[in-house]
Amino acid sequence: MALGITKSFRIGERDVTHNAPSHAVQNTLTRSCHTADRTITPGHVPRLRDLDDQDLHTQLTQVVPPFARKAEGRPPAPRPRRGPLRPRPLPEELVPHRPED
Repeated sequence: MALGITKSFRIGERDVTHNAPSHAVQNTLTRSCHTADRTITPGHVPRLRDLDDQDLHTQLTQVVPPFARKAEGRPPAPRPRRGPLRPRPLPEELVPHRPED
């Protein structure tokens, strides 16, 4: 949804749900990261089941790279902190002082 893939679409005579291009985007990014290429190209788009025909795959390579480029520009999600939170000491000016006897 964050990439804007919200509707199914047709490639050839096949209806492709939003799940298939989402997985293709993820796999395209993975393939791109394992190469020395600086940009995402149609060659990084994996073949999908039921879209084995070269013409259908060519249509897919026109759809997936723009979404993959959009995903590539996003900062990575923050990683959750591990372990217990440690309290930080208060700055000296915020520590209450007890009157001395």
